[in-house]
Amino acid sequence: MSILIYLFSILLFLIGLYCIVSKENLLKIVIGIKIMGYGVSLFFILLGWRRDSSAPIIIKDMAQNFVDPLPQALIPAIMVISLAATILMLATCVRLYEKYGTFDISKIKELKG
Repeated sequence: MSILIYLFSILLFLIGLYCIVSKENLLKIVIGIKIMGYGVSLFFILLGWRRDSSAPIIIKDMAQNFVDPLPQALIPAIMVISLAATILMLATCVRLYEKYGTFDISKIKELKG
């Protein structure tokens, strides 16, 4: 596999990190966190991949070159947890918008109420 795909997963992570650090809009920060999660998930999937390998199902007279099944089993659990965390973050954003009338962090810090 080309190193380009690994670089793409790192690029996704860095784009998400940039959104978290530089943006002041809460919704953009949540989107940045999701982009970071996609980059990490892609990287974990790539770690389990091997060239010219098959699914980890043992059949008689089959080659012993299998992909690593652990990342494939963990990614669905990570995605479900990530979905629950996203729902919690968006619910918090909605409550903050109801209270302060803005998604801008700097304006929320100024109000202090």
